[in-house]
Amino acid sequence: MADNNKIEQIIEFLGDMKVKELQELVNKIQDSFGIEMENVSNLNSTNEAVSTEKMNKQSLKLL
Repeated sequence: MADNNKIEQIIEFLGDMKVKELQELVNKIQDSFGIEMENVSNLNSTNEAVSTEKMNKQSLKLL
C-alpha cells in the first residue's frame, strides 16, 4: 500500500504542475539523454580509431 500512496502523491504532484513546467522537465530529460547519446557516439568513434590504429601497427609489423 505504501507504494500506491507514493504513486498517488506523485500523480497529484504532476497534476498540480503547470504544462510549461512539465514541458521544461521533458526538455531537460531529452537534453540529458541527447548528451548521453553524444558521449556514447564519441566513445564509439574513439574505440574505432584506436582499433584502426592497432590494426595498422600490426599490419606494419607483418610487412
